[in-house]
Amino acid sequence: ELAEKIPGTYLGSDLGQSQSKIESLLSAPEAPLIKTASPNPYLDLKNEFRDKLPDLENQTLLAISANSSTNFPRSVLQDANSFLFQDILAALTLGGIDHLRPNIDWIKGLLDTREYGLKEFIQYFRSFIGVAESVLSGQAQPLLEWLKVYLEELE
Repeated sequence: ELAEKIPGTYLGSDLGQSQSKIESLLSAPEAPLIKTASPNPYLDLKNEFRDKLPDLENQTLLAISANSSTNFPRSVLQDANSFLFQDILAALTLGGIDHLRPNIDWIKGLLDTREYGLKEFIQYFRSFIGVAESVLSGQAQPLLEWLKVYLEELE
């Protein structure tokens, strides 16, 4: 599904097939395909999220510090925020909030490798959702609902 949204030639999911496809393209390049992208329903939200990023970042750090029984080092929180916010922007740019799932799972793993468990990740995630609800406009509802469903799956 993602390959359809990104201009270029999809080389496949198998390394052997990818090599064959590359060799084929080098010997006889394909005519470029003009893909007409479907309208992105999240373009306005992406712009709002990007514009409000500094506020989201600062308020999330404050909320986590105030709400967490765990003493997260600021550097860990900044890393988690940086990855989460860039992943949200990427998903909104691609027009699919579901693209967030593997990336948020990765952030959960990041906190886990730094010896913070599921409880701490849930506190972090809950704090971010609360901040996002207060900072973003009503057009963020699809994103917020997706994040809440993900949080419910964790709990």
